[in-house]
Amino acid sequence: MFSSDFMISIILFISIIIIAGVYYQNLQNDVYDSYIRNDMQTKAMNVANLLATTSGDPQFWNNNTVKVIGLYDSGKFNLTKFEELQKIDYYTTKRILGINYEFNLTLKNETGNIIQRWDGSKWVNYSFGIPLINVEQAVLVKRLGLVNLEGNVTKTVMEVVIWT
Repeated sequence: MFSSDFMISIILFISIIIIAGVYYQNLQNDVYDSYIRNDMQTKAMNVANLLATTSGDPQFWNNNTVKVIGLYDSGKFNLTKFEELQKIDYYTTKRILGINYEFNLTLKNETGNIIQRWDGSKWVNYSFGIPLINVEQAVLVKRLGLVNLEGNVTKTVMEVVIWT
């Protein structure tokens, strides 16, 4: 009888240890995921604020002279700067913006379509980065603004998406 009580208590003890270990591991994963989400949210907001409120450094930067990327000039998003941004390597842009996640930046019109213009030979889309693939977690930050598109001032939404 003593040995059966001992075996039952050992089985219960090991079961409790296993359950506690699984619970602790799940708790650790939740804490890590929360940390990543908070970090992504902070970076997305910082990037969106930088792009939507500064002209960058130097003020009239191009893809060769840029130190700080900013798309805001004279109360509007500057499409010329966006086109210069598109000439910069994706990984260089990530480094300049301080992003260690994947990202995409898009200017959209009021109807949610990507802003584009005809340059005489092809359509120029105002989107930069890589498409969302194999996404585990993503953060979207929007900033409202204006663009001067072919002589017309148009409302626009800048979307910054960061993901892992």
